[in-house]
Amino acid sequence: MLKSEANYIRLCRMCIDVGIGLLRDVLQQYIDSLYPYTTLKEFLRANKKKMIGFASADKVIGTRYVCSLKSMTHILLM
Repeated sequence: MLKSEANYIRLCRMCIDVGIGLLRDVLQQYIDSLYPYTTLKEFLRANKKKMIGFASADKVIGTRYVCSLKSMTHILLM
């Protein structure tokens, strides 16, 4: 292997190592800015009204999840 090829490989490896660390830091900061809660308890406390609204408005468990045998026949026949 030529010296220039070895240097190119080292340069590529260095770019990958630095790039992975940089990408990890940027994504971690982005996620932390979206979800600043450190524990599940904090998240649930902050979003209590929203979660109660989903449960009371029948948005979580509604008629869209109910299926009849008639709609499932094509799946059962496979």
